[in-house]
Amino acid sequence: MNVQGKYCVIRAQVPPNFRISLEGEDSSNITETELKINATESAAGAKSQRVAVSLRLGVCVPRACAAHALLPARFNHSLEFCRLPADKPYAAIDYVALFILLLLGLLTVVSTTYELHHMYILKKEPERWHEWLCTFSLHRNTRLLTVAPGGLPCLHGIRALSVLWIIMLHSSLQLRHHSVNEKDISENVSSEQRYLGVAAGHLAVDSFFVLSGLLLVYTSAGKTESLSLRNLPRFYLIRYVRLFPLLAAAVLLRAAEPRVTDGPTAVDRAQEPVRCRKYWWSALLHVQNIVNPREMCLGHSWYLSVDMQLYVVSALLLCAAGRRVWPALGAAALASTAAALAFCFYYNFHDTTSDLPRNWSLESTTVYWTWYYYNPIVRSPPFFIGMLLGYSLYILKTEKLHLPKWSIWLCYSGALMLSLLVMLADHPGMRAFFHEHQAARNAKLALYRSCWALALGWLIFACTQGYGGPVNWFLSLGLWRYVARVSYAMYLFSNILQEEPDATGGVNYYDMHTLLWRFSGDAAAAVVLSTALIVLVEAPLHTLLAPLLKPRTTQKS
Repeated sequence: MNVQGKYCVIRAQVPPNFRISLEGEDSSNITETELKINATESAAGAKSQRVAVSLRLGVCVPRACAAHALLPARFNHSLEFCRLPADKPYAAIDYVALFILLLLGLLTVVSTTYELHHMYILKKEPERWHEWLCTFSLHRNTRLLTVAPGGLPCLHGIRALSVLWIIMLHSSLQLRHHSVNEKDISENVSSEQRYLGVAAGHLAVDSFFVLSGLLLVYTSAGKTESLSLRNLPRFYLIRYVRLFPLLAAAVLLRAAEPRVTDGPTAVDRAQEPVRCRKYWWSALLHVQNIVNPREMCLGHSWYLSVDMQLYVVSALLLCAAGRRVWPALGAAALASTAAALAFCFYYNFHDTTSDLPRNWSLESTTVYWTWYYYNPIVRSPPFFIGMLLGYSLYILKTEKLHLPKWSIWLCYSGALMLSLLVMLADHPGMRAFFHEHQAARNAKLALYRSCWALALGWLIFACTQGYGGPVNWFLSLGLWRYVARVSYAMYLFSNILQEEPDATGGVNYYDMHTLLWRFSGDAAAAVVLSTALIVLVEAPLHTLLAPLLKPRTTQKS
């Protein structure tokens, strides 16, 4: 007879009075693979321990059999999913993704061959239409990866370190997803200081908001007088076109991901491709944090949606301010902070889903993410603080602000204290305090992002004004320039890369050594993939879309 199999995952609850036989003398480091279920109440000759534990079991059984048939009758269980042979039929998006991939490859080969033949064999001057034929050339697009000198060199280091910090945080989360030492993690990792810096990686997103607001004003402050409602659409279009190519590629890759990867736990990641096939338009239009915050395509791309929304509001603010930039930006920074305070005190958010009171339902645990974490109201203070800093740096571009030494040391001390307090807010001891005092928790959620922005703002200001010392030297190293250049692509695609091992592999062991090893591989793979996508996707599409960004009329000198 032809017997077909299936792979199922079951969540089994071991009864509190059930005995689990533990092999070996030390039972503190026991793992799921070492657990021997003893169906009898006695454990003669073995070391027994009374435990209450939940097991996530993977079983392979014939297709006609029930997956829970292997469990003792006393176990409470729930079936998470089952995998069958050839259970992933092709969808239309799979053919679209394959066609686009083949088309990009063909255009790249033809364009590169044409340019190399034209330059090194014919040795002719390029024709007028030569640039269009070389749009997808690797030889041409790799030269666009270089970073021009000038500007604010310290920003390269801050941008590079911020994206690496985010990758390390995501590496930690992915490594913990199927870890076998969950007991060690819950008891030790969350309380150790060396892991505290990893857990605070979410602050790097606020660093990006500061940089985004800073560069918006710093690069366009001289044009604020000419900024009007008539040219605002082009102002927005430039921003949208800059973000669109790589974001569209990430959405397409995520939507077709079930055809790219498979494994025993791939079904855990299957929800997001389904959401991308349904809500791809909300990600490309940067409205998913408002329209479908619980079903976002590319969950980590919520930052782009909030950033675009703040970009739209800030451009309107600069347009209305005219020459009164100082009072407009100051009022915006204060108003956004006050709005965040009022918002947090009105809703009484809880800062994590792990310390919620017992009377909160599962539905309430999503409130923190959908109403607070993805909300532009509470994310706006760092952005407007960055705008205020950007205008200050623009005013002082040609001169240096002389400050007494005592004020410099005072600002550095204050910035260091603010940053440490913000990072220590995630310590279990501090979280216990905030859990007991709702008003303190509200103030923390509303203000600690602004405190981080102020600390980072002083660091940038000191480096650009010549008071950075060794800090400015470190942040301005050429090592960071290339990472900063590809940081946007790294932010988009690193999370997709990091989820692949969990979808195709087995279990992990979480400790600092494993985390650093995993992070180094994730960061290196993200740099390589980001470079390839910038050359193959971003650079060619920016060249094709460039005519849309040119002004209709040119001013005569």
